[in-house]
Amino acid sequence: VEHYRYNLMRMIDIARSVDAKTILVRPASKLRDCSPFKSQHRKGLYGTDLNNWQTLFDSANKAYAAGRWNDALEAIDKALTIDDQYADLYYLYGRVLWQLGRYDQAKKAFVRAKDEDVCPLRALTTMENIILEVANRQDIPLVDFIALTEKYSEHATAGEDLFLDHVHPTIEGNRLL
Repeated sequence: VEHYRYNLMRMIDIARSVDAKTILVRPASKLRDCSPFKSQHRKGLYGTDLNNWQTLFDSANKAYAAGRWNDALEAIDKALTIDDQYADLYYLYGRVLWQLGRYDQAKKAFVRAKDEDVCPLRALTTMENIILEVANRQDIPLVDFIALTEKYSEHATAGEDLFLDHVHPTIEGNRLL
C-alpha cells in the first residue's frame, strides 16, 4: 500500500515535471457480483477450530442454495467468530444480507470480501482512500468513479449493471467515467 502511494506520487511528479495536466480517478470495481479471487484463513487456524469453521461455512452455503437466508446468516455469524479473515465468507455474507434486503450491510460485507482477498485484483479500500488524500493534498482534480457507480447502481452497490468483470466497466460504466 505504501509502495502504491509512492508510485502515485512519482507519476504526479513526472507529469508535473513536463507541465502535463493530471486528473486522478478513484477506481471502482464490481462488488455485488464478484467473489474474491483467493481466500485464506487467519494465521493459527487449524485442527478442531478449522473443522468447525468448515462445517459452518458448508452449512451456510447449503442454506443459501436452498433459500434459507436466516439459517445461512446464523452459520456465517458463528463462522466469523472463528475466522474473520476469510474473504469468501464475507462474500457469502453479503449475498445473504442482500437476499434479506439488508443492502447497506450487504455492501459492507462485499467491501470486506474485496479487502480480505489475498489476490487483490481490485483496488483495496486503503488504496481508494490514498487517491482521495493525494488528490486533496496535491490539489489535483479527481473523478470519483466509486461515487458515480454508487449513484447508478442498485442499492449503491456496483455489480453486473456497470462492470463486465471485476474492474472493467460495461459500455454504460465507461460512459459514466
